[in-house]
Amino acid sequence: MNQNLQEQSLRSDNQSLLTIVNEFCQVLSFYGYSVTPYSSWSLRKLDETSLEKKTQIKNYLKTWMELISPEPHQLPGAPNVDQEINFAKNALKKLDLKIDENFWKTLQREHVIEIYGAEMVQLYRSFNFFKYCGYSLLDIVLNEWFMLWERSQKVVEAMHQEVLQVMTESAPYHKVNIPRHVIRETLDTGDTQIFVPRACHVEFQYIGALRTSVLAKPSAFIVTSTGAVVARGSEAMNFGFV
Repeated sequence: MNQNLQEQSLRSDNQSLLTIVNEFCQVLSFYGYSVTPYSSWSLRKLDETSLEKKTQIKNYLKTWMELISPEPHQLPGAPNVDQEINFAKNALKKLDLKIDENFWKTLQREHVIEIYGAEMVQLYRSFNFFKYCGYSLLDIVLNEWFMLWERSQKVVEAMHQEVLQVMTESAPYHKVNIPRHVIRETLDTGDTQIFVPRACHVEFQYIGALRTSVLAKPSAFIVTSTGAVVARGSEAMNFGFV
């Protein structure tokens, strides 16, 4: 393929991904969440992203959008806890994964629900996540979490231990034994003259093993948490991490 054809292919692939990103943000807007589709930084990174990864992101967003797209005649507004549970259950069904039914009794309206697969690849996150995130949607899907947020190394190590425990123990789920802690946005996306990061208090709630069948070994996990924005801009930089 010559250079002109390669450039045309990249432009076409970028545009198809940006179309899906914009559509997804419209769905989020229906539910009351205002999320920027992309930033200056994410558009530059998009040109450096492989076609394979862009295809994976498109498939990820398409699947996610299918799960949360509103029903005909549905009124706009934030989903209630029952809707959030149904969205998460549908995500598990789509992924052919199962969890102990009692896990759903632990969920509350303010919980963020996240589903992770092999090698900590995120497969699903609930709407509440967008209450605490200042990044564009394209920034979120293009970058690993450690490019976007900073937290204590001790907390990171404790998170790894919790995942290891739930993936190897017999109990289907348990309360996460990590204290409330601070995370801070770290990526300057170039969309403001002065970078204005957010700092949030995060408290993990429950983590559960996901299996393809009752007798199968865990192959993924689901985790819930609560959050609160506690600082912005220079105040967010006052937090230290150990």
